[in-house]
Amino acid sequence: MTDALGSVDYTTVSVSVIGGAVNWLGTSQTSDDPETPTNWSSGAVPTAYDIVAVTTDGSVYDPLLTGNMEVGRIDVSGTGSFEVSSTGVLTLAADGSQVSSGATLLVNGQVDGRGGLDVLAGGTLDWQSGAIATDRAVTVVGALIIGGGAKELNGDLVITGSAHMPGTATSITGGGTIQNAGDFTTEWSATVSVDFVNLVGGTVKPTAAQRTLTFNGALENYGTIGSNTAQSLTVVANDYVLNAGTIDVVVADAFSIPVFSATAGLTNTGTINLGRTLDTSFDAKLDVDGTFVNEGTINVSADFDASAHALTVGTFQNRGVLNVDHNLDITTSGTPVVVDLRGGTVDIAAGATLSVSGTNAKIIID
Repeated sequence: MTDALGSVDYTTVSVSVIGGAVNWLGTSQTSDDPETPTNWSSGAVPTAYDIVAVTTDGSVYDPLLTGNMEVGRIDVSGTGSFEVSSTGVLTLAADGSQVSSGATLLVNGQVDGRGGLDVLAGGTLDWQSGAIATDRAVTVVGALIIGGGAKELNGDLVITGSAHMPGTATSITGGGTIQNAGDFTTEWSATVSVDFVNLVGGTVKPTAAQRTLTFNGALENYGTIGSNTAQSLTVVANDYVLNAGTIDVVVADAFSIPVFSATAGLTNTGTINLGRTLDTSFDAKLDVDGTFVNEGTINVSADFDASAHALTVGTFQNRGVLNVDHNLDITTSGTPVVVDLRGGTVDIAAGATLSVSGTNAKIIID
């Protein structure tokens, strides 16, 4: 390149060229090993410069990767699965990889690389164990199954379809982020130790009673988190919490007391509902260590008149609206509780009671 003064600058540019499709031969080969050259239409194991097309049929000839394989991009289609075993590593060198409708990418090992992965509508990413560590996002429009046990996320996981955790003791660690705009459900208690953003339209709900979902990373909610119409959910958030959507702490079954516990403070600019939808003495509990700032709306209600709902807090700053249609007890544990109502609105319905108790409890009105 020559500039206006006639100086010449020599720059070396590296370009990766992705070639034509290399096809998995399916039932015409004699093994399920992707590292066997004769199992591919090219007669060679795919490389980082190949587009790989795998049509699965659910037979013994669906690929099972036990070693390392790097591809340019991969398209998994058909009605079966491409499995990355516990010793396998699938590296995606470029963007454009996808799992098509009817097919499954089953991960027990590691998926990494500079590229990303799209799970299309009707497709499934079955993440049983191992790690996802792609530089670009893994986007799930179809279905994500997150199995029990430990796994690691070191990239962005974006969910617009559905995600379900059916296994026990599910734990997700790593330096990645989960962004959910779909339906995120758990059948058992689980721990998510990466940052979690529940986007507008996203829901986080249980599919069974007496379940606890623990977040050890930052939690931001712009959708809906909490109990559904039939099962209560307890949430433990051990890092910063911002709620700009809806949190439902609702007694919805006769087996558990729902709790939303924020151990590092909570800012609410959306809506928090403390409620009860069935005839039981269980109460809904909101437990905030440190400072709880309400700039949105808190609704305290109950379809059946039983015990008071509970708010345990160090300092409560209400700059929004607190609607008390059912008894609410504000307490503290071991430290003074300060309820600062300046700048906000408190509406206590006829027959309802708002009580504040604790060591050196203080209410500031003006």
